[in-house]
Amino acid sequence: MKKQKTTLGLILISALIFILVTGCSNGKQDPLEWNEGGKVLAKCGNVKITQAEVDDAFLSVQVERRDQLNKHPQLYADFVTRLLILKIATIKANEKGIQNTEDFKEKQKEIDAMYSIQMKSALQEMLIHKEVVEKIIITDKEARDYYNANMLVWEKIEVSEIFFKISENPTEKEIKEVLQKANKVYEDLVAGKISWNEAVAKYSDSNQVIKERNGERGVIHRRSRKLPSDELNMAAFALVNEGDFTKPIAFKTGYYIIKLDKKITFEDQKEQIKRVLSMERVRVEREDFMDSLKTAPIEYFIEGYDPNVPLLQQKPKP
Repeated sequence: MKKQKTTLGLILISALIFILVTGCSNGKQDPLEWNEGGKVLAKCGNVKITQAEVDDAFLSVQVERRDQLNKHPQLYADFVTRLLILKIATIKANEKGIQNTEDFKEKQKEIDAMYSIQMKSALQEMLIHKEVVEKIIITDKEARDYYNANMLVWEKIEVSEIFFKISENPTEKEIKEVLQKANKVYEDLVAGKISWNEAVAKYSDSNQVIKERNGERGVIHRRSRKLPSDELNMAAFALVNEGDFTKPIAFKTGYYIIKLDKKITFEDQKEQIKRVLSMERVRVEREDFMDSLKTAPIEYFIEGYDPNVPLLQQKPKP
């Protein structure tokens, strides 16, 4: 009897140890692993996405979105497709050993690994960075050509204003008096009898924020709407030298004197232009790279989904 109790106790202890070990093992599951199981929903060559993998990915999706995906076969298929491409990308990244690099290990520390899909997405982005982003180089010539082809946006200047306001329904006398005042200030500026900052402080009717900045309106380009009218914009760009200013220019609310503070050159903007071109190149080459990962056409095994039927003609599940 005593021997039976001992044997039973050993069995129970062994079972408990098995449960604990199994539980610990599951708790430390590698978030980069793909746990296949259940029905195959799509495949590309030898790579497939199963129901278990979709269910795992669904953990990171809001409930309302899940319901929407489950109800519409086309949306569900799009989700499965993205998941399949993600799986292919992580396999490619593993082949290149990206998951073992110091860069990715540092990235892992920043990620909330509650959902494994986040870690897999980070690995995919690291692959794209290595295979696409790091290989893109924008030359000075490419930047210059882009600048020359887009002068309406990239030819920029910094300007300031002095504004002489007229009332909403002015008399001819008021208009004449305001214009005389504006002309007098312009003449004094030309003659050096008053500095620009003094003229702004003493005479400008611009709002307080602009006055406190000595009339600065900031950076404008040829299609900018920072100045009240196209005529003012054109007059500003007609100024040749930094420090030059216009004669008083009429507008429906008054008269403006515009000063050219700075011409922003290509060199001033070269690095910004390169970033713009680089982002556009990344967008295009990223798509091409992701397409290149597919070694065969994608086959679908999703109930109610027909890839040959346009989206608008597909009906949601009841």
